[in-house]
Amino acid sequence: MMENLNIYLYVIILLLIVLIVLAIIVLVGIIFLYFNKIATPKDLTNDKKTSNSNTFYCTNHPDTHSVGICMICQKSFCAKCLCDHDRLNFCHDHLKLYLENEWQQLETILTEPNQPEKAMVLYDFKKIIWDKENKPSYVVTHYKINFQGDYIESFVSLYVKKQDGFEMTKRLASFKENYSTQVS
Repeated sequence: MMENLNIYLYVIILLLIVLIVLAIIVLVGIIFLYFNKIATPKDLTNDKKTSNSNTFYCTNHPDTHSVGICMICQKSFCAKCLCDHDRLNFCHDHLKLYLENEWQQLETILTEPNQPEKAMVLYDFKKIIWDKENKPSYVVTHYKINFQGDYIESFVSLYVKKQDGFEMTKRLASFKENYSTQVS
């Protein structure tokens, strides 16, 4: 009887060892597949064919990935074509425009996590005056942590050339009235 018990124990131990070895092999295989996925470079040629060229690639160099967009024209540019000034990005053409003019903050809108779309009116107004009239402007977002509510507030500000400030203030007010009726 003792011999049978020893045989059963040996069989159970042998089965456990086989299960552990199989588990280790499966685990090594999973780890190999995981790291193989990470190490495999993404096929950028397929990416380019399916993406909008202004979204991921430089406007001036279609084969070069963009690193950011110009604050004024909103086009994508590579590191050679994009200039940083006061933590704002401009293409070479619009950096000169930015530096040669004084800029006025037209309006700032506070957005909160439950209403991030509140500032879209500024982006839409900016796009319209640039696309239809070639009037330069730029939008800057500043973030602040609200410790009482435990969330991040975004302050979205629209800037226009100082000489256009009065006219743009009136036009933005009119645009916002029409915008709120279109959105509602």
